[in-house]
Amino acid sequence: MKALIKILTILLVSLGAVFLFRGSFHLGAKPLPILGSLEPFYLRDQAAQRVTSDHFSGKVTVVDFIFTRCPGICPLLTQRMAELERRTRDLGSQIQFISISVDPENDIPLVLKAYTEKQNLNLMRWKFLTGPLDSIEKVVVEGFRTQMGKRHIATESGPDLLEITHGENFILVDPRLNLRLFHKVQTDDDLQVVYKSALRLIKESF
Repeated sequence: MKALIKILTILLVSLGAVFLFRGSFHLGAKPLPILGSLEPFYLRDQAAQRVTSDHFSGKVTVVDFIFTRCPGICPLLTQRMAELERRTRDLGSQIQFISISVDPENDIPLVLKAYTEKQNLNLMRWKFLTGPLDSIEKVVVEGFRTQMGKRHIATESGPDLLEITHGENFILVDPRLNLRLFHKVQTDDDLQVVYKSALRLIKESF
């Protein structure tokens, strides 16, 4: 009898610890903060189709900024976005992906289309956007609170080099067009943070 009571006591203590752990985990999972919201805009995608801010409504969206002539971080950003797109295919239309060119004078729709084909990207839930430079600057800087700029670097021979600077974060936008996360994706751990945060937003929203 004493042995049975001892076993029951151990079981009750173990169950209590499990519930305490779960409760602590739940209490610690605070919602992602609202960091701003998108203003109305419209651009064009790689198929020259009009895309407005309404395209973000009703879905969780992952946004980044690239340009096709980029010799630096852009190939990694596109690779990370492609990986995230693959990992979330079971979520269907609940999540989508947007890459905005910060070199719109070169990255016209035909150039973006060729870029996506060369990279063999799945465009079912992923759009590459471009538009007039002033529209891009307004969307990137004012809408997504992200830096961008360009300058020409003089060389001794040949044409000047063009340097374009832009933000390197992935940005999460919720279905109500609120900005919820800015996060770099240089490492696998970084990408995991974005992935889990996107899942949290989807769970909160649907």
